[in-house]
Amino acid sequence: FDFSGNTSNTSSFNISMDKTAPNAANLSDTSNNTNPIYYNANSSGAVILRADLGDPANIVETAGIKKIGTISETDTIKLYQKVAGTADSNFQEIASRKLTDADISAGKHEFSVTAPSSDAKYEYRTKLFDEHGNESPSYGGDIDIIVDKTAPGVPSVAVSKGLIAEATSDVTLTVTLPSGTEAGEKVELYTFASNTYTPVSGHVAGAAKVVSGPEASARSLTITLDAAKIPDDASTDFRVKLTDLAGNITPSASFTITSDNTAPQVTAIARPSSETIDTNATSVKFEVTTSEDIKVTDFTATDFVVTPTGSSLAINAIGRSGSDNNFA
Repeated sequence: FDFSGNTSNTSSFNISMDKTAPNAANLSDTSNNTNPIYYNANSSGAVILRADLGDPANIVETAGIKKIGTISETDTIKLYQKVAGTADSNFQEIASRKLTDADISAGKHEFSVTAPSSDAKYEYRTKLFDEHGNESPSYGGDIDIIVDKTAPGVPSVAVSKGLIAEATSDVTLTVTLPSGTEAGEKVELYTFASNTYTPVSGHVAGAAKVVSGPEASARSLTITLDAAKIPDDASTDFRVKLTDLAGNITPSASFTITSDNTAPQVTAIARPSSETIDTNATSVKFEVTTSEDIKVTDFTATDFVVTPTGSSLAINAIGRSGSDNNFA
């Protein structure tokens, strides 16, 4: 209105009200799994976290702007991190991105995250913010990164018998687990020679012994080693490897199992050189030589046939190459 009372109108203008906040995106790994992601001593590079923006089949486009549900390509997604188990007030923003047409078309955005350096369990969540300042009312579904670069303690192994003499002699291995062992960790068995580990079939990878809850509490478990997997007529060094949930590995010290599947043979029976061949003595001596040392208590008079019958026989050990008097 002017001073004379003349009036004029402006062109019309619109005011829109947007009180609808976009929903936060749920997180997963690149395979859409939400299980914790482990980062161990051998891990390197960034961890990829996938934010689910919705099914691209449900895209609606208005005025050139694509949208899935409450999430639009004009929204901004933010990623937050905190130590798991602490209050949500400890979440800190570590990444932010304004969504694009390509993000909405793919139904996802992937964050490249640098894993923290300290061992701990870290929780990650998202929130979305639209161009009008509306904020997701709550965080999206979380995923955890567990940083564990500490190798487990050293397991020890006791064998039920270190020497086997029959092909059917299975050996029981009693593994003492270190403090801190958790259910779900794995114990694998290998032969060890020339600083090289060779897997024992049936005791590695998918067939490895998985530590149960009671075994973790007792810090002990047993493994039955089939005699068929013990090399014949040889002394073989074995080791177990303990792999924790993060994938860190610690081997045991070597332990030896000796297999002797060859029976000793009598290689010679002769009169001692100290005695003459012809004699009228009431007793005579014969020296029996075997192909390997034999256990003295395992040899008795019944192991020999003497003619004429009725003769009595006494057996005495007369020596061996080693110092153990139990063998001759």
